[in-house]
Amino acid sequence: MRHIPLFACILLLAGCNPPQDTAGNEAAASPSPAEEAVADAVGAAETPVPKPSTADIAMANTAWRVTGEEGAIYTTFLDPDGRYRDLKNGDPWQEGTWERLADGRLCFTPEDETRSGACWTLGKESDEGTMRVTSDAGREVELQQVTYIAALDEAEG
Repeated sequence: MRHIPLFACILLLAGCNPPQDTAGNEAAASPSPAEEAVADAVGAAETPVPKPSTADIAMANTAWRVTGEEGAIYTTFLDPDGRYRDLKNGDPWQEGTWERLADGRLCFTPEDETRSGACWTLGKESDEGTMRVTSDAGREVELQQVTYIAALDEAEG
């Protein structure tokens, strides 16, 4: 669902290209099957592989700690493969996927479907390694950056 605006932009830009004049050039209007196969192969070879954004790279391999209202200490590890792991007082608590949206928000989707995900607007990181973040629901917390520890399967590979 999040990709619909991207597809709409691509379609809009495609509509901006001027039509090509094909009058009197019927051969150019309908390439042969062999020409189509070559064009498809060339197009596939030239299709760029999506690269993570600078913002994603900046958040990958980081870990953040916050003390909850009830006094529990939560630590979130942002793995480079787009997965996250949450610990509550040092014990596994929740995991799922994370992504950085085009607007800069950091969004989490838990694997456990009974838990709801959330998106956060990130503030600037201070010299002390803290960052104020605000959820889409308006909740504001201060995170402290801590040492990132790779997941066990990442550390072995």
